[in-house]
Amino acid sequence: MKQISLDIKTGEFHRVYLFYGKEVYLKEQYRSLLLKSVVSPSDTMNYTCFSGKDTDAEELVELAGTLPFFSERRMILVQDSGFFKNTADDRLVDYVRNPSPDTVLLFDETEVDKRSRMFKAVSASGYAADFSSPDEKTLKQWIAKRFAADNKKIRESTAEFLMERSGTDMETLFNEIEKLISYTGERGEVTCEDIKAISSVQMTDSVFEMLDAIIAHDRITAMKRYDELLFLKEPPMKILILLGRQFSALKQAKKMKAEGMNRDEVASALSLKPFVAGKYLKRAENLSFSWLKNAGELCRKTESDIKNGRISDKLGVELLIVKYAAER
Repeated sequence: MKQISLDIKTGEFHRVYLFYGKEVYLKEQYRSLLLKSVVSPSDTMNYTCFSGKDTDAEELVELAGTLPFFSERRMILVQDSGFFKNTADDRLVDYVRNPSPDTVLLFDETEVDKRSRMFKAVSASGYAADFSSPDEKTLKQWIAKRFAADNKKIRESTAEFLMERSGTDMETLFNEIEKLISYTGERGEVTCEDIKAISSVQMTDSVFEMLDAIIAHDRITAMKRYDELLFLKEPPMKILILLGRQFSALKQAKKMKAEGMNRDEVASALSLKPFVAGKYLKRAENLSFSWLKNAGELCRKTESDIKNGRISDKLGVELLIVKYAAER
């Protein structure tokens, strides 16, 4: 990303760019900045956008080799072409290896094969930028910076809560931040209570809260969260499966910590964000392996009983919650 920012600042552009990855918000921001820096999107004589897998490689190469019309540069944007996943046209690969000095060609792709000829060609003669999800530290800095732009503060722990509540997709976070800025008005600090009041809640978050209540032996709160999920028309079986996964993840996290793994290693092994892995490790601290094992086994038994008609799904999950919220 720093290279793109430097290119925009100096006006010294690579002739071919590849933006790839699933972090849509961040990719859109840099794409917009680059386009505006090279040529105005309203300049229809020198700006062209191709989109989709039907993009004609021969037409693209011919246009890229055409001199700009009363302008220093020509700008071409190619979106989700599939050229980096499938076999690309030889003429297009050759062009990318030796691009026109008067054209800036930007490929915007969701998925790429790094072994493809096109990827290797762009990497050799242009610049390929991976827009994957930022790490936890970068996300928290971005959240704090976005709030600071509106003269608001957010504690690091509160930013973590926002990510836990809303996920780590930057576009979703941006929308939640905008809502929080409006909700808090003139108040200078954003709190966890503000986030609870207005942020979008994912089902997994409610199951997390239910799990926390079970671990704390708070039967009333655990049942309240369960009733809320039922009110939202969430199937009891789906709730049971998610709860079982949480027990399993807690047991794995506890085992890994006992084997000497740190938070980041646990996160990598379980495919979690580090701050989420930290939550698992903290939750598992005061839970025994046998308790977690028994809880997981009861989830599986309850699932089997429901599928075989020995108990209703709603009652089966309710009995499981009551049992483990009461056990110490």
